[in-house]
Amino acid sequence: MSRFHSVSWRHSRGFTLIELLVVIAIIGILIGLLLPAVQKVREAAARSQCQNNLKQLALAIHNYADANQVFPPGLIAVATTYDPTTTSYKGLDTGKTPRAKRMAPDWAWTAFVLPFMEQASLYQALGVQSTAAMDAIRAPNVRALMGTPVKPFLCPSDSKPSPTADRKTRMDDGTFTLQDSAGNGYNNVLALQNYVGNMGRGRDALTCCNADRWSTMNVGLWTEAPFNVNSATTFNKITDGTSNTILLGERAWSYVAGGTVHTSSAAAMYVTVCTRNPSPGAGASHALGIGGNGINYPYTDTLFNNNWESAGIFTSRHPGGAQFAFCDGSVHFLSENIDYNTATGAYDSVFECLLAMADGQPVGPY
Repeated sequence: MSRFHSVSWRHSRGFTLIELLVVIAIIGILIGLLLPAVQKVREAAARSQCQNNLKQLALAIHNYADANQVFPPGLIAVATTYDPTTTSYKGLDTGKTPRAKRMAPDWAWTAFVLPFMEQASLYQALGVQSTAAMDAIRAPNVRALMGTPVKPFLCPSDSKPSPTADRKTRMDDGTFTLQDSAGNGYNNVLALQNYVGNMGRGRDALTCCNADRWSTMNVGLWTEAPFNVNSATTFNKITDGTSNTILLGERAWSYVAGGTVHTSSAAAMYVTVCTRNPSPGAGASHALGIGGNGINYPYTDTLFNNNWESAGIFTSRHPGGAQFAFCDGSVHFLSENIDYNTATGAYDSVFECLLAMADGQPVGPY
C-alpha cells in the first residue's frame, strides 16, 4: 500500500494597504528628520571651504605686499577725468578721449594676485604685466582664458546660472561697446567669482542716484579702505590695526533677505571698469564692495531691477551673514544684523569701523 504524505503549503501573506502606508509614513518622517541634518553638514562643509578660500586669498595679498611693498590696487584705471575742484567729470557726455579712458576696462586685484596662488602661468598667458586689459580682451585666446574660473575664488554655497553669466556689465571704451568683428559683445566673457575687496562704507552711494560718493570712490578719491581705484595701500596706512580692518568680503550671485531671493550678480575675475556710477553691474563692483545699506540688505526699489544697489554690496548664501577676511589674514563670519549706522557721516557703528582702515575709533564686539 502506497503511503501518501500530505504536504502543507504555506502561503506567504503580503502587506496590507494600511501597513504599507504606515511604513511609508515612517520613512517620510525619518527623511524629514535627517534632511535638515544633512543640509547642515553640507553647509558647514561649504562654509569651511569658503573660509579656507578667503584665507588663501588674504595670504596671496600678503605675499604680493611682501614682494611689492604695497597691496595690489583694487583696480587699475587707465585715466581719471574727475575734477575735484568742480566735483564733475570732464567730457562725461562727449564720447571723446577723456571719457574713453575713464571707461576703459583694466586689470583688477584678482589678476595681480594670480602669481602668488600658484597661477603664474595663467597670469602670463593673460598678459597682465605686458598688455592693457582693453587690448587683451579683444584677443580670442585671452577672452577664453578670462572665462576660466579659479577654484579659490568660488564659494561652494553659491550657485550661478553659468560660469560666465552676464552681470550686465558694460565693457565700454567710451564711444561704443567693446565687441568682436562679428558684433558679439564681451559682456559675459569674464569668469564669475565670489570675493571682493573692501572699498569702504559707501552708504548712500548705492541708494541715492544724486549722491556723489560712489563717483569719488570710483576714481580713487575715497580712500578709507584697503582697496580702491589705483590704490597703493601699505600696512602702515592701516592705523586702526590689521585685526580691526576688513580686507575682503563675499559677493554671492543671489542671496536671501526678508524671505526673498535677491540677485547681486556675484563678482567677476581679472578685469573691471571705472565708471561714474554702478549702472547695472558696471563700475568697480566687478572686484570691489562697499558697505551700502548693510550685509545682505534687501533692496526693494525697482531701479535697474535692484541691480544697482545689490551689485555693489557684500552678500552671501551662508544663512545669517557673510564671511570676511581681515587684513591680518584672519577670517570672521559677520552677522547681517551687525551694528551699522548709515544715518551720519561719523564712524559710529561697528561695521563702519571695520570697513575703515584709519578712522581712529575703537571697535565694539562683533
